[in-house]
Amino acid sequence: MKLIKIISINLLLIFLIYNLIIFLMISASEIYRVYQNKKIEKNLDLTCVRYSCYKNYENIPWAALHYREYSQVKFHYETPVVWRANKYEGKTINISGKHNSRLTLSNLEDTDLLKQNAFFFGGSVMWGFGSNDENTIPSNFEKLSKIKSFNFAESAWNSNQSLFYLIKLLKEGYEPELVVFYNGVNELSKCEQSAEKNLRSNVIQEDRLRDKFITIKRETKLTFKYYFSIPLEFFSNLIHKVNRSKGIVKVVANLNQDTECSDINRVKEIAENIKQNWEIANSLVNSYGGKFYAILEPHITFNNSELYNFVDLREEESKNIKNIYREIEKIMINKRYFINFKNIFLNYKNDFPIFVDTHHTSPNGNLIAAKEILLNLEK
Repeated sequence: MKLIKIISINLLLIFLIYNLIIFLMISASEIYRVYQNKKIEKNLDLTCVRYSCYKNYENIPWAALHYREYSQVKFHYETPVVWRANKYEGKTINISGKHNSRLTLSNLEDTDLLKQNAFFFGGSVMWGFGSNDENTIPSNFEKLSKIKSFNFAESAWNSNQSLFYLIKLLKEGYEPELVVFYNGVNELSKCEQSAEKNLRSNVIQEDRLRDKFITIKRETKLTFKYYFSIPLEFFSNLIHKVNRSKGIVKVVANLNQDTECSDINRVKEIAENIKQNWEIANSLVNSYGGKFYAILEPHITFNNSELYNFVDLREEESKNIKNIYREIEKIMINKRYFINFKNIFLNYKNDFPIFVDTHHTSPNGNLIAAKEILLNLEK
């Protein structure tokens, strides 16, 4: 009886100590989050956040603050595009309005059903990852063209989601004079999806999102596995956050080696999907007298190696992007609304690198892209 009592007391102590550790971990995580928020507010100790210490950002004082703010942007589920960023108010990033769109030089109000304006769609490159509000492609385009420009891009969106959101806006009564789709790189996500998937309905990382929802549903019940995984997850997240805050996370292409894009039929399906999305968008915009342009976005594979000093590009991704872009070029070559930007930086000599990773560009790259868009439209 005495032995049982001792064992029970010890088990109770272990249980209490373990729960105290979990409580301290959660508290420490919350304190760290509040501390980082305060640093952002006071703009203190923000050196070397993510890519901010790259040569791209020499003499750009807001770079570290931008990457810190970007890490705080949260997302919500939205039909039909699956995710959209929450509203955010910062010094370099502002997401606002009815459509939770990135701020440009213009603010789109509900009453602004303007005829002379430009709507931009795409993934994080068009959205402006790596740039403050004033230096995204849409903002630069507005400075150069004097046409009111609005940024409806979103992180990780592919051409499917660009089309979905364009349709949503047209149904709301908007009739932009100019619509620009900036797609290409995020179509590579379809290389990771199993061949039986319907490419015309898929969004990037759909399989992972579905698995995550299933995991969350399963873990609503407190199981031993979930209970004891909390400390491991905490330390894993802590190490990742510390590394990112020190700017030592290595930039590596993030596609799995095991992909479907070694199959030419898969490549053709992906190219045909983006072509159909662009054709539908073109027809819709032309139907009310607007102009549509589909741009195949740049990638480091096709550009001057001097422009991307910090990237470890996997051979598999380089091969996939070449295969997909080659097929897109082949089927789009005679389309008047198609503009090929894959290598617009190829011969660009600049004192500062343009890419911060395989496809995202710093402000100098966004300015070049905006200039090239305007030049192509003027032709």
